[in-house]
Amino acid sequence: MSVEPGFGGQKLMPQTLEKVRELKLVKERTNAKFIIELDGGVSEDNINECVTAGAELVVAGNAVFGAKDPARAVKNLLIKGVK
Repeated sequence: MSVEPGFGGQKLMPQTLEKVRELKLVKERTNAKFIIELDGGVSEDNINECVTAGAELVVAGNAVFGAKDPARAVKNLLIKGVK
């Protein structure tokens, strides 16, 4: 979780990205087979930073379902989330 669990619309906690970076290093060093996922606070403004840190799967509920045009929001997340 990249927010405090319980309710939507929260901002991503910045310290979460450091944990993602650490997980990415562990995964690379050990050749482990797991997916690094971020759930909460992911938006068009921070998705690139999340992916760069090592997130391979993101949950962006409010960024999509709170948008005026959810389809466009998904498209923008995909475009901005590409490394």
